[in-house]
Order: sequence, then C-alpha cells, then structure tokens
Amino acid sequence: MQTLLDLLAKKAQRLEDIPNKFLSNIQKVQLELLKSVEDVIATFNISSSGNFVVSKANMTKVAELDVLLRDVLDRSEYREAVTQFAKEFNVQVDFNNTYFSEAFKGFKSSEIGLMAVRNAQRNAVDLLINTSIDSDFIIPIKQQIEQAVVTGARFREVLDTIQQITTGDAQTDGKILQYSKQIAHDTFAVADRSYAAAVAQEIGADWFGYSGGTIKTSRAFCIERHNKFFSRKEIEIWGSGKATGDFLTPQGGTWAGEMEGTNEKTIFATAGGYNCRHSIMAVSIFSVPIEDIKRAMSLGFYTPTDFEVKKLGL
Repeated sequence: MQTLLDLLAKKAQRLEDIPNKFLSNIQKVQLELLKSVEDVIATFNISSSGNFVVSKANMTKVAELDVLLRDVLDRSEYREAVTQFAKEFNVQVDFNNTYFSEAFKGFKSSEIGLMAVRNAQRNAVDLLINTSIDSDFIIPIKQQIEQAVVTGARFREVLDTIQQITTGDAQTDGKILQYSKQIAHDTFAVADRSYAAAVAQEIGADWFGYSGGTIKTSRAFCIERHNKFFSRKEIEIWGSGKATGDFLTPQGGTWAGEMEGTNEKTIFATAGGYNCRHSIMAVSIFSVPIEDIKRAMSLGFYTPTDFEVKKLGL
C-alpha cells in the first residue's frame, strides 16, 4: 500500500515529468514544422542568382503567410501535443484526490478547485495555441520573409534564419520550445497547487508540507523550505514579503523569481514563483514532526488545541 509520502513523491515528480514529456514532443514537432515552413517558402519566386524576387506576386504571398503558417501548425502534431498535455491536468487532480482521501477523513473533491484547474487548462491551451504561437512563431517568420521580399535578400540566408526561429541550434532553443518551457511548467504547477490550496481552505488545514523537486535553477526561497513543514500563518507571512525565523528570504519584501500577484493568500498557488517545482500540501498536524510544531509555537505562528496538546504531548 502506498504511504502518504509515496503519493506526495509521485505527485511532485509529475510536476517535472509531465511538462518535460510535452516539451520532448515539441522538439519533435519543431523538426516537422521546419520542413513544412520550408515548403511554404519554396513557393516564392526566387531569381537564378538565389535571391527573392522583388515583385507584387511575392508580396501577395507575404500577405497570405498568416493563414499558411497557421495551416502548417494545424496539420502538424503540435495541437495534439497540447491537447494531451492539457488532459494531464485532470490526472493531477486525481493524484491530489487520492492523497487527500488518505490524509483527511471525510474529504470531498473541491468544486472550486476543479474550476481553477479548468481555467488553468484553458489558459495554457490559449497561450500555447494562440497567443504565443502568433507572437513568437508566425509573426517573426512573416517579418523575415517580408523583409526578404522587399530587399531581394538571399534565399539561403533567409532559410537559415527561419531554421533558427523554428528549431534553434545547439545553444539556443527554437521559439516554440522557448516559450513552451515556462508556460508548460508554470501552468501545470500552478493548476496543481491551486487545486490543493482550494481543498486546504475547505477542510480548514493549518499545517503544510513544502515538498517537491529541486533543480539547478532552484532559488534560495525554495531551497530553504524544501521538505519542511509549516503552519498556515507562517506561509502567509512569506506571501506578504516577510522572512520568518532563521530564513534569509524574502528580503526587501520579495525574493528572486517571485511570481507576480503573490500575496499572503495566493502564495499557496504560486509557491516559490516562476518555474517552481514545489507543492504546498495540507497535512495533518499528527504527521508533522514535534520539533516543527514547537518551533511554530515559539514564534507565535500556531496555538494548539487542548486535544492536540494532550495527544502530542505539547
């Protein structure tokens, strides 16, 4: 039988694995897209010397590029990759429900939490399918080709630039992969934490575990709190921009990478900020080490009930 720690570990690992699986699919899609974009560019009139012909016919084709490039994306496996990624938001809810069912007697799925997850799914799909695709893929490619047609640029040089935009190189990711990296990790993690935060609010949880994965770019804020337990009040204080106990962060009311809109309430969803792989999961006080409870009590962050005092020997 899985322990609560096992469930938390699996849930936390998915914050890393699911976005990475999506990004791996995007790397494959980029190669497919490059071939299709090259086919579109090949329809332009090119001179015998290898330059774009400066002509009305080519400018007319430029005006049609938005539709053509969008069609290239729709015919690729990109949309399917985004769809499969969005479905994983629902699976993550199931992981949360399994954990809460084991950790808290009488737990019921949160309708408010589910609404937050649905909103996060829609936001992720819109960013990946529409907003970012237009600004970081379609528009840059169209601009390059338009400039090439107006100036009569060399076809080979333009093709090299388009390749850089689409697939990148050994040092730089293609544009689709670049914007997908932060969108994928942040939308998935925030949806997961938003659901958990809604449940915690509904069950009146006072204790939380700050758990998840650390990566090369993990910030001091997360490293300081990794795999430790805290009372609700202490976490809220961080969200208001103040450090507690011996922690060095936040400093000056904030910390490196803090997500915009973080405050004493939203921190349960935003956690350490952009690209954070941690969860702030409600736990029973009876799962919290006694020394952590006593620390919170000594700092004025938690007052135990008489029942807790008796049962825990406080």
